[in-house]
Amino acid sequence: MSHSSNSASDLQSDRGSDDVSYLSDWRMGDSVGTAVVLSVADYTGCHPTDLPLLSTAIDPDALDALLDGPGESVTISFSYAGCELSLSGDGELTIR
Repeated sequence: MSHSSNSASDLQSDRGSDDVSYLSDWRMGDSVGTAVVLSVADYTGCHPTDLPLLSTAIDPDALDALLDGPGESVTISFSYAGCELSLSGDGELTIR
């Protein structure tokens, strides 16, 4: 299945679970925070402006700083808008 409503492309879902992975290259466009909000909005089926501010869950500037660097081995997990998120430096965002 393909997805292109935000900077996340190649939506992947494991049929046996509620986990959804978005592959994104936030270095090429939107910030990591924007990619997170747009992906969670897509996952939950709501409009991005209906979600709480990302800063209520994590510091968006710190998130950008950690994941915009060259380290693909970085992984960050946190809760946001009732979802559990895991982001890695290679551009994968998994939402549960």
